[in-house]
Amino acid sequence: MSLQRIAYVLHIFPKLSETFVAGELAELRRRGVAVRILSLLPPRDELQHEVVRRAGLTEITTYESRRFAEVLDEFQPQLIHAHFATEATAQARALAAQRGVPFTFTAHGYDIRRKPPPDFRERAQAARAVVTVSRANAGHIAETFNVPREHIAVIPCGVDTEEFCPAASAAPPADDTRWVVCVARHVPVKNLALLLDAFAELRRRGVKFRGALIGDGPLHDELRTQRARLGLEEIVGMPGALEQAAVRRWWQRASVGVLSSESEGMPVCLMEAAACGVPVVAPAVGGIPELVQDGVTGLLTRPLDVTSLADALERLLSDAALRAQCGAAARQRAVARFSVRRQVDQLLELWSGVVENGRDLCAGQGLAREAQTASCAQIPISELADMAVRAPARVVPVSDPFNAAADAALPTVAAALNAAQARAEFKHHLPKLSGANGRLKLRSIRVIRHKPGKRCVIEYEVTPVRAGRKAERVTVIGKIRARRSGNEGLRQQEQIWSAGFDADSADGISVPEPLGVISAFKMWCQRKVAGEVATRLLAGPEGVTAARRIAEAIHKLHRANLPADRAHGMADELRILHECFGKLAAAKPEWTGRIAKLQIGCARLGAQLPAPRACGIHRDFYSAQVIIERGGDNGGPSNVQAAPRGRLWLLDFDLFCLGDPGLDVGNFIGHVTEQALREHGDPDALRAVETALEERFVELSGEAVRASVRTYTTLTLARHVYLSTQFPERQHTTEKLMELCEQRVG
Repeated sequence: MSLQRIAYVLHIFPKLSETFVAGELAELRRRGVAVRILSLLPPRDELQHEVVRRAGLTEITTYESRRFAEVLDEFQPQLIHAHFATEATAQARALAAQRGVPFTFTAHGYDIRRKPPPDFRERAQAARAVVTVSRANAGHIAETFNVPREHIAVIPCGVDTEEFCPAASAAPPADDTRWVVCVARHVPVKNLALLLDAFAELRRRGVKFRGALIGDGPLHDELRTQRARLGLEEIVGMPGALEQAAVRRWWQRASVGVLSSESEGMPVCLMEAAACGVPVVAPAVGGIPELVQDGVTGLLTRPLDVTSLADALERLLSDAALRAQCGAAARQRAVARFSVRRQVDQLLELWSGVVENGRDLCAGQGLAREAQTASCAQIPISELADMAVRAPARVVPVSDPFNAAADAALPTVAAALNAAQARAEFKHHLPKLSGANGRLKLRSIRVIRHKPGKRCVIEYEVTPVRAGRKAERVTVIGKIRARRSGNEGLRQQEQIWSAGFDADSADGISVPEPLGVISAFKMWCQRKVAGEVATRLLAGPEGVTAARRIAEAIHKLHRANLPADRAHGMADELRILHECFGKLAAAKPEWTGRIAKLQIGCARLGAQLPAPRACGIHRDFYSAQVIIERGGDNGGPSNVQAAPRGRLWLLDFDLFCLGDPGLDVGNFIGHVTEQALREHGDPDALRAVETALEERFVELSGEAVRASVRTYTTLTLARHVYLSTQFPERQHTTEKLMELCEQRVG
């Protein structure tokens, strides 16, 4: 029996650093395999690889965990697969057992060496097979976790060797620049500080080269500081994280590829380099010796040895014939051994065997002891999820990828992430969910956003248990802000909710339901809502209709004319802009004159604007603050434009204040223009969306507001000139944003 339908469970999708997942999924779809993706968290990266868009992968992705069972019921997968042995595998195990279908998972690197789940062996036993990317990984899994070697399939990740290939012209650059390229996350295990030391040693030896460290991560600023301390700023570029096409162009101009990692599974970046005919230098750790043949496709070095690394780089940089010989061999080996087509061939062979020779998941050694004595079909998914993450006692999984618990400016976050404390507080302080006599079962805790020293947003998966009612999972959003008690946020949300924005409002425009305050955590809570963030809708075929609907929603908020404790006027806006311009001038002193002229032009625009008729405004309104449900009729009147026809939710009123209503729409349009420039290279790419939003808002609010909208659009774009310098993935837009603003102010 061949595999025809498979569901993937992933922690975050799409993720910029996990190109191999997107490539694997795209190849499966190209083969005609039906795929559904269940992502535990929405993507944090605004940059997105072209393969994700080209293969339509986001259109088959579900992010609301409470809908996972529903999606699987409708899709009827033959098998469930997860990448990484951590959270995604726990969820895949639970879902597979509940449906009575087999599951497999791929283990990569950190999930078996640095941060393996404590019950790795039980997860491996429950899976029909464990896939891993190298023989070194397979040996480690067998020895460390006592997993039988015959239960482990070694299938390396693959790359598209038709897309990643040598440049069409092999002519050397005019200045004979020899680029050493490293594509890696800026995290400790990649040991990039060692690579910078090796670059400094090469310069000391008089070796001519240029370096590029492509990637981003928590150590990015620290590495930039080290680069400056070593005097390498003119030699080594750090362009930040890049999408796949840009990475490919870097490989095609590279002379040598390099990694300096402390440990690795089977690095896909080295496969990409090889496919482009680039020889590499890398330490002999993990699966790298299975990928790089020393002296044939590249050079292996002693791990953690800066001299060994510098020696190998110097040898390749100084020997053009060796580079050409190793590059050609690397390309040949990549096509034969590490193509995504070969990888998917092997996966489909494995999975087809699993589907054809199925066994009862509940028999033998699969789930925890509770599941072994019951029929899988009779166990509620909530109980299975508990089984999937405990070994052997039940543990509430806590995910804090930002290390927010260590934020001294937010001292209550650590308590809010303590499962025992959270369980006790929820029981007493969220009666809207549990009722007077009910209770709440806490299932998981995860930090989804953290701005150090400022705020933290936490998701809690809970199951309210009430007598006579079916238990259904609910996601609670908890918000903690520095120097706030939580009461202000709750009162603000309750005020808006009660002003016609409740979940059953006739016009289909709502805010999430406020649930209560947990004083011990200084955190207020709301119910998470389902739907799609408007950013993607606006860039799609329904963008114009969605824009009109968004204009109606923000006009409704203005029309409610709710009171506010704060006010924000043009003087405040220009003060913020002045601060941004000061930071921009410090970063780009060569622009001092241009910045001064732009600041004068912005001040002139602000002075020309008549005093507004102030009302309650959002003040931080842009597409990420709007969620639109997909689905049926929203129940509203016929003149409400719905795209798609579902409820529209307004989010995040932390900056709610009295102000000019034109600010909200101008800020929104400015963000759309920036998105168009960043994603399409053309600030006019989403002009139809901007026009629809402005015209509908003016139609509802009156022609007098148009000047305000356009002024605040320009001020927002001017602010984005500075903001673009703070994110590596946006720095390519800085010059174009500056030119656009200069044109707008005249």
